[in-house]
Amino acid sequence: MPQYQHIMLAVNFDENANILIEKAIQQSRSEQASLSVIHVEYLTGKPYNGMFDTNTQKTNLIIEQSSNDAMKKLLANYCHPIESYSQCHDNLTTSLTEAVKKYKIDLLILGHHRHSWLGEMLTSVSEPVIRKMPCDILLIKVDK
Repeated sequence: MPQYQHIMLAVNFDENANILIEKAIQQSRSEQASLSVIHVEYLTGKPYNGMFDTNTQKTNLIIEQSSNDAMKKLLANYCHPIESYSQCHDNLTTSLTEAVKKYKIDLLILGHHRHSWLGEMLTSVSEPVIRKMPCDILLIKVDK
């Protein structure tokens, strides 16, 4: 009997995206679970007083549309249905947690990059996600 009903892959567009997509599809098929994908996107920040005048909202909208199109194009190469596409930005932990609750995800798949010991202490993105996530998490090691 399958353990998971709805799996979500959190992915950004780097050289490891295809590895993560293939693993997520394999997991989805073996569990007979639906698969959703959330793209982790880093948007431009809010301007501070005194900064040059820029329309970050328009820029962010262009970035979101471009990444949404790229995600659908990338996933079209795989013959596997995708239940939902979404994007995650701003606070990674909060955005992922909200998406997991909204789509009733019971397994979140993340890629994990190896860092130096100093990098792990100072920049661990996965640690708060692991601590606060309301579902199971599968970390896939992508640097071998």
